[in-house]
Amino acid sequence: MTHRIAGRVFTCAMILLGVTGIALAQQVSMAISAVAGATIIHLVITGSLATRARPGALHVIDTAAPFVSLVIGLTSLAFAWEAWESVDGLKDDFTATPYGVFGALMLVVAALDLRHRLDAGTTIVARRCRHIWRMSVALFIAAGSLFTGPGATAFPDWLQVSGLLSVPEPLILLTMIYWLIRLRISPRRFPSAPDDLDPYLSE
Repeated sequence: MTHRIAGRVFTCAMILLGVTGIALAQQVSMAISAVAGATIIHLVITGSLATRARPGALHVIDTAAPFVSLVIGLTSLAFAWEAWESVDGLKDDFTATPYGVFGALMLVVAALDLRHRLDAGTTIVARRCRHIWRMSVALFIAAGSLFTGPGATAFPDWLQVSGLLSVPEPLILLTMIYWLIRLRISPRRFPSAPDDLDPYLSE
């Protein structure tokens, strides 16, 4: 119950963060913020739903997910191309690299979304892994934006140069890797929760 409540709070907070990023991009012309926001929203929604459907259950989001992630990925790559072709090598003050990274990430996500949509017999372990890595990557993106990205300017100068702001991101990735490995090696240690047996529309 505690994990479920915490998960819902986390999901709502991340979606709000993503929406804020997209809105900010419209105000200050920062395309990378819109790409990051859309990526976060997509990952947390598909990640949160991953453990709520029994094997074989389908949902409209499963059908739409590959197309949404593909659009986000191609849009980000288009921004990368704009930056690459620009005179100063920038798109809204960012080089092509971050746009390219987001674009490549979302193309991989699109392929995984498509596989998930076509595989009606996805196991509980596979769905839990999908849940873990998507939530973790979304948190990694949010942490990067806050601690080492544009949000870092909100911290005191001494903290920015201390290197401490770079700590959360690798910790998130290491935690994600740990749980993915542990879940794959010892799946029986994690009994099915009630949500693992409910169809999408049970709530």
